[in-house]
Amino acid sequence: MDLEQLRRDMADPAILGALASDHTQAVAEHGIFGTPTLVFADGASAYVRLAEEVAGDESLEVFERLVAVAASEPRILEIKRPRKPN
Repeated sequence: MDLEQLRRDMADPAILGALASDHTQAVAEHGIFGTPTLVFADGASAYVRLAEEVAGDESLEVFERLVAVAASEPRILEIKRPRKPN
């Protein structure tokens, strides 16, 4: 990632305006509350939270598995793994 480009983009009102518009539309149409949220062709959506970054070739595999489960089984509303106390 080019951090300098990211900083320039974050300071650009046109880019921020486009992001704000997209966010407002996503909230209104899909009830989105966080990222990443996957939105499917049928209008269904799924928010995903990962425990850690997935890098390299494995990232595509994880993404494809997430999409496969979320898109094919709309009855699953949440999968949450409890954390053991320290």
